Amino acid sequence: MGSVADECLDVLQKDYDLSKDNAKTLFEHVWIHTFGIGALCATGVCDFSHEQIAEMLTQDFTAMMMLMKFRKWKK
Repeated sequence: MGSVADECLDVLQKDYDLSKDNAKTLFEHVWIHTFGIGALCATGVCDFSHEQIAEMLTQDFTAMMMLMKFRKWKK
């Protein structure tokens, strides 16, 4: 994703005090989850509401952050 990914990684490192590796892991995980939801919706397999998608992405992001912060996960 080039410069967009680089900007996202910079923000994650700065705003959430993550290492470069953890920011990359978080970004990749959420991006893959987002892509999967988009593919399911685009192919008609699922018909999630905007609220459902927002909740799923919030849960994914929050779970990854908790794992990284509270379990001191290092990649």
